[in-house]
Amino acid sequence: MTSFISARSITAARKKLSLRLQLGVAGTVLSAIIMVAGCSSSDSNSNPGGLTSGSAGQAGTAALAGGSALGGSGATGGNGGAVTAGFAGSVGGTAGNTSSGGSAAAGSGGSAAGSGGSAGGGAVMCPAGGEAGDSGLEPTGDEDSDGVPNCLDGCPSDAAKTAPGSCGCGRFDDDTDQDGTPDCKDECPNDSLKTAPGVCGCEHSDTANADNDAAVDCKDACPKDAALTEAGTCGCLPASLGALCLAHRYQFDGSGTVATDSIAGANGAGTIVGAQLSGTGSVVLLGASSEQYVSLPRNLISALGDSATFEAWVTWPGTGGDWQRIFDFGVSDAGAGQIGKAAGSVFLTPRASGSGFRGAITPSDFSEETVAGIDTALPTSVLTHVALVVDGAGGKLSLYRDGVVQGTGASIPPWVRLGLLNDANNWLGRSQYQGDEGFAGTLHEFRIYSRALTANEINASFTAGADMLPP
Repeated sequence: MTSFISARSITAARKKLSLRLQLGVAGTVLSAIIMVAGCSSSDSNSNPGGLTSGSAGQAGTAALAGGSALGGSGATGGNGGAVTAGFAGSVGGTAGNTSSGGSAAAGSGGSAAGSGGSAGGGAVMCPAGGEAGDSGLEPTGDEDSDGVPNCLDGCPSDAAKTAPGSCGCGRFDDDTDQDGTPDCKDECPNDSLKTAPGVCGCEHSDTANADNDAAVDCKDACPKDAALTEAGTCGCLPASLGALCLAHRYQFDGSGTVATDSIAGANGAGTIVGAQLSGTGSVVLLGASSEQYVSLPRNLISALGDSATFEAWVTWPGTGGDWQRIFDFGVSDAGAGQIGKAAGSVFLTPRASGSGFRGAITPSDFSEETVAGIDTALPTSVLTHVALVVDGAGGKLSLYRDGVVQGTGASIPPWVRLGLLNDANNWLGRSQYQGDEGFAGTLHEFRIYSRALTANEINASFTAGADMLPP
């Protein structure tokens, strides 16, 4: 018996089909409507479309896998398959899987599902237009080009993050000092013992009191002298040193391995390691990995106070690597007597990597260096006068060569204090850093003053020469 379907019924069914395809449930509704219409895949005489449910089902399978259309070619199902770009694959596949009936609508649904599946089966995308048509949530919008669409990216403008983390977008969650507090929340990111400055600031203990007097070290201008809490004319050393406040002088006279201090005597005497005095008023160091250097007594530098002038006459042939040290006073992270990585120092190098003559002071390593320097390395194979001035009171680091200031100097931060330096390793010719070569050259004289000399005083010293004190 042939089924009878009125034009009005067919029209109503088609409207329902079109509406539900747009809602992304085309496959399920299509089956129901075709059954209501009374069409059967086995009754080809009453099926004007002449298509079977088998071809529509194959099309749907291909679509679900993200492939191309294999089924019918009608347009009705195609429109349904592409309702929402982000879900086209799954919706299209459902439409294609419809196996009830063999109408032209079923065939076209399979075709569109294949196309929709191909579009939606790649990267995850956002709903078209996002919420309330927000253009920032477009299906493929990726502002920071990190491969995550804006609508799914918790930090859409930060290519390094897809979620805020501890520090929010645009900031790393690093913990430089590894104290468990990220740098963004750590007020002392380079101090593993502090997360806030406290009384003494970062990198200084709030309770340390080396001389056991009434003032903690950070509030004591002379933290190594129990009799003084304020600096005098010659810093923390007696004014009896004279107008220049010359505290230590090494002329490298005689022979052997003792570097005599003509000012402080036995209290300042140094030891020549791996080499000997030349007998002509100098000490020659081979540099590289020779491990030849001069070791001065520990705490010699911090005892000066926060101001000092370091002066030397050297001959440097220019051989060997960068970062050799004329002097390096401080300590490494490996401890007293050991090289490793600087953990607070003041130093002078004839040639820094990529630049030139340089002096620096740091409370930790190279990351906190205050640098005074120029782009030109020290002259080679000639007797050269050098000086580095640490002016704690004025907050200035200055570099000199042959009596003339080099560059503009640098401002020393108030928390960087020479008097608080842990100077367990006071070396001439040796660096605190494992990778730096030793100084390859000749030391003719080395002097330490317990105050910041003026430009005129340094020029006068240079003019007088290595063997004479200025008038």
